[in-house]
Amino acid sequence: MAYELKQIPENNVQHGMLRKKIHIDKSQCYFLVLIGVAGLLRLLLIYAHWPTTDSDESVIMLMAQHIAFQGEHPVFFYGQPYMGALEAYIAAPLFRVLGPSTLHARLGLILLFLLFLVAMYMLTTRLFSKGLALLTVSLLALGTPDIFLYQLRAYGRYPDILLLGALIVLFTSLLTTRTFHPRTRHILYTALGVTIGLALWIDQIILPYVGLSLLTILLFRQQDLRHRSWLSLLLGFLVGAAPLLYYNVTAPIDRNSLNVLLDINRSIAAKMEAQHLPAIRKPIGALLIALPAATGLTSSCTAHDFPFFGTTSSAFCVVTHGLWSLGFLCLLGGTCVFTIRACIRAFKHTADKERAALLCNRLILLLGAAAIFVLYLNSASAAVDPAPTSRYLYSMSLATPALLWPLWQGMRTFPRVSTWQRKAIALLAGALLALCTAFFCAGTYRTFADIPRAQQIQQQQTELVQYLLRHHITRLYTEYWTCNKLIFQSQEQVICAVLDESLRPGQDRYTPYLERVKAASNPAYLFPQHSPQAQRFEQEIYAHQKHTFRRELVAGYVLYYPHQE
Repeated sequence: MAYELKQIPENNVQHGMLRKKIHIDKSQCYFLVLIGVAGLLRLLLIYAHWPTTDSDESVIMLMAQHIAFQGEHPVFFYGQPYMGALEAYIAAPLFRVLGPSTLHARLGLILLFLLFLVAMYMLTTRLFSKGLALLTVSLLALGTPDIFLYQLRAYGRYPDILLLGALIVLFTSLLTTRTFHPRTRHILYTALGVTIGLALWIDQIILPYVGLSLLTILLFRQQDLRHRSWLSLLLGFLVGAAPLLYYNVTAPIDRNSLNVLLDINRSIAAKMEAQHLPAIRKPIGALLIALPAATGLTSSCTAHDFPFFGTTSSAFCVVTHGLWSLGFLCLLGGTCVFTIRACIRAFKHTADKERAALLCNRLILLLGAAAIFVLYLNSASAAVDPAPTSRYLYSMSLATPALLWPLWQGMRTFPRVSTWQRKAIALLAGALLALCTAFFCAGTYRTFADIPRAQQIQQQQTELVQYLLRHHITRLYTEYWTCNKLIFQSQEQVICAVLDESLRPGQDRYTPYLERVKAASNPAYLFPQHSPQAQRFEQEIYAHQKHTFRRELVAGYVLYYPHQE
């Protein structure tokens, strides 16, 4: 917001009076409109029950409910001691004031996302231009079903890690491109430390951005570190990462966050080996499935449409997804090369240190995104299940302004160039920007078109919960993606435990629920129709004990519960 001091008439000046006029320029007005549109789109979606909730989101909401009404203080997502519980703590006061519901939990996510847009506008304005900042916010305000999904479903890390990542780069850019009063400088270092600590508590996938930011500060602000600014940075980090540090100091060594993460990675690699999946699935899964989904391609293709993932592959899907990823990686790689060369030139001219710092901050965005993609490309997740794990690439959207910058610059040079070659390049840049915008608009339309399906699923889930309560079926075994939904939507009147596909104990994230089901004398069994659990229960148990169980079909589920005495 710009402030303009306006001189007032002579007689008033004699009395020492000055009137301050607050002026908001056009770009800020447009930005406020974009923020309003982004918030409204997401409010409409969550009000219409899109996206449908699932068991992982229900865990976050149960945590928030326990924080708000039972005085619990979980450090991590239940059962995952490496992913911070910030979203549960944000939802808890909303539950206290408005009551527990999926809608109220998602209000906090919208707030986090809007704050992310504010941070991106400030960062892009600082590193590039106001025009590009508006374009960046415009595209980020839109989305595709995959992108909206991770913004609006409380999974515990996605909107918050984007906000914290943008703040880390913003604080780094301020510290490396401007000179501040010592007190202000210490405040900024403390804020940077707190932000880094919170980000690492929530999700360690942000590490590439953290490492690049700290390296940039080391390159350009060595004098600050000599003046004990590092103490402010360290103090802020200890405050932000306090939950993470406390847990890992008190937890057994085999259950600390690092070992748990390593165990998960080893288990995914073991699954890949057990299924005899070829290594070629890694690049195919990363390039043709995960990267397009994470970066905004609107498509109806599924994993089964690609080689080595299905029995047949679709040429259309391979070509469109392949061209999208090729274009994205060429843009990312080319922009990285040009920015690195510009950095080297700026370093050679010591008088241009501020420009060198500016370019290095742009590189944080680009190299951070590249590092996250390379890490994913080399992981077993890309081979085993690339569609849902595309969410690991979500933080690459921090690089949006840096990727758009060459296209933006090329398009704006069109009126000033005379040769046909440069005009063609400018037209191509404009066409690519228009294509990206069209894809995001199409994705937004497709998301809203999916609302009727989401409402139908919500209605079925409500019908199921009401049936269980009406028949006093409150202790049961089911599969993972049903269990926690039932517990939250019934406000913990229905309690369940998880069975895997072999009907053995599955992933119960909150052990008190499991103990309550075990203590029940006659628990019921509930499985989605045609699920592996339903088929196995039908063949191995119900077929031999029909006199023991009553079988009902309810809202797409098969329910087996003991006959009433």
